[in-house]
Amino acid sequence: MVMIPDVEATPRDIARMVTIPQLLPKLGWRIRPRSRADCGMCRGSSSATVAYREREWYCHRCHQGGDVYALVRAVQGCDFRAAISYVAELAGIRLDDHRSIDLRRELAARKRQRERLEHCAEKLAALERALLRERRDRIHDAEHRRQQVSKRLAVLHQAEPERFRGEQEVLWQKLRAIDALLNADLPAYTLLSFGSPDERARFVLHPELRDEMIANMRWAGYVRTADGKQI
Repeated sequence: MVMIPDVEATPRDIARMVTIPQLLPKLGWRIRPRSRADCGMCRGSSSATVAYREREWYCHRCHQGGDVYALVRAVQGCDFRAAISYVAELAGIRLDDHRSIDLRRELAARKRQRERLEHCAEKLAALERALLRERRDRIHDAEHRRQQVSKRLAVLHQAEPERFRGEQEVLWQKLRAIDALLNADLPAYTLLSFGSPDERARFVLHPELRDEMIANMRWAGYVRTADGKQI
């Protein structure tokens, strides 16, 4: 048998390489017609007490069963690691026990870390989209209100300014408040739309830094994109 080194093979991968019908004769169990076999563990008569399929087996007399590893462990009385080594040898895979176990653990740890990072990235992207929608809606609302206020001021200016001085003052205050809102929301919207991933993440995850980032962007007059361009 040619032994193939494969330290990255998982127990599930190895189990797929050996079937129950292949394993039973190796363990000394007699195979009978119609997917039946004699159980090597039952006391007394065990003729055709085992029913099996490609990946599963079950003895109707001693009520044991499972996959290939369960079969090896039941017959040989070994632990799971030894059962993996036995099945891997039948499959033609050579395992360096300590190194392969360490590597499998490392691969599993890397997989968990990658899944955590992907989950965090998805949550961050969702937060970015939500914050972008919020700023966009505020900008649209502010621009609509500014348009309405500006139209009203134009009407009052053409009528009798002295008569509507009080209303004009209120409208000018509204315009100043709207402009202040836009002065904050427009840079934020631009940063969330075109900024580098690091800057967007910093803006989303650190609300206490947003005012400073907006002020710096307004002072610079641009936002730097991921590829270094200025917008």
